[in-house]
Amino acid sequence: MIEAQSRYINTLISPIIKSRASGGDLTVLPLPERINSYNDEIQERLGNSTFANPNCDSWYKNADGLVTNNWCGTVVEYQIRTATVEWSDFIVFGKSKECLHSKAREHIGRVVEETQISTLSVMGSVFASVVFVAGLGHKSMKSLKII
Repeated sequence: MIEAQSRYINTLISPIIKSRASGGDLTVLPLPERINSYNDEIQERLGNSTFANPNCDSWYKNADGLVTNNWCGTVVEYQIRTATVEWSDFIVFGKSKECLHSKAREHIGRVVEETQISTLSVMGSVFASVVFVAGLGHKSMKSLKII
């Protein structure tokens, strides 16, 4: 999650750094409506979580019982959602704003951490297991003098 988050943030601040290095004054701010809709979505999802249970005493829950966690899904979902910057979710202003106004979205790509197992690897493991078990069975039957 940290890698996905840092890549997303870097995509937001890189144009600002480039602009300011050349004397510009680019500013990027999240739209208040987008912040509110995101928080509403998160609170709705967290309301169905274990953290929302009245018997749960978690550091994510404040004194009023509000769950204050900033993410409620899986790491993979987070990586997918932070793989693209939707520039329409931001207010952009300053002398260099045209460099971002031409973009509707910017695809960053996602950090892939989960293990990628090929069919060949699975088949090899199954075959090795069968050979191993068959070898044990053959050895056991020899010791019983059945063979």
